[in-house]
Amino acid sequence: MVVNYPSLSFLIPGRIATRAEVAAFLYQALRSEGRVSAVNSSYVASYNASPRNYRLAAGTSLPVTYARDQIVLMPEDTVPVSFVTASNITTPDGQVLIPRGSQVQGEFRSVDDNSTRFYAQKLIAPDGSEQSIVAKSDIIETNQTIREGANWGRLLKNAAIGTAAAAAISAVTGDRVIATEDLLMGTAAGGILSLVQRFFGRNSVDVIVVEPETNLNVTLDEDIVIAP
Repeated sequence: MVVNYPSLSFLIPGRIATRAEVAAFLYQALRSEGRVSAVNSSYVASYNASPRNYRLAAGTSLPVTYARDQIVLMPEDTVPVSFVTASNITTPDGQVLIPRGSQVQGEFRSVDDNSTRFYAQKLIAPDGSEQSIVAKSDIIETNQTIREGANWGRLLKNAAIGTAAAAAISAVTGDRVIATEDLLMGTAAGGILSLVQRFFGRNSVDVIVVEPETNLNVTLDEDIVIAP
């Protein structure tokens, strides 16, 4: 609404206005209400809003979901996994920063002999844009025991299984039939053969069952800047 004369790049709001400037102010006020037509002049100041970046602070939770109900792992498993965000992550005024359905890519890695943790490394929006992130889940400890002769198939129903967990389960149960589409291909500390040998002849194995919507809890370790 302000007419800027004679300099195109400098305003002096504290200077006493001339009659011409007051007339220009009034005209621009009428123009803002649509009561007069616009004047095409380089001296009419304009405002071009710069895209605003938003910062998501460390500690922000990333609600995620997965295509399977469960992920069954051994602490030795190192497997890449891609989750998706279960809901929009927004600013307080509703601006969407991370859309629902964005991929959160990373991997499960061993913490110690009894637990694992998911480390997120990349965020991929539905439009394909990518951003590096540093985030991790809570530590998840061994929480299920599979025994020889038990109905372990019910536990593994609609579950993805790490290669180390699959080897250990096969060694204990004697069942070599685990569908390849259920396997999460990764690596195992010490190698798969050593795991089979370690558990062969045992009657039980303790595994980690990850339920993404209940016990995963992925949070940012570092701030990320997002331009919505």
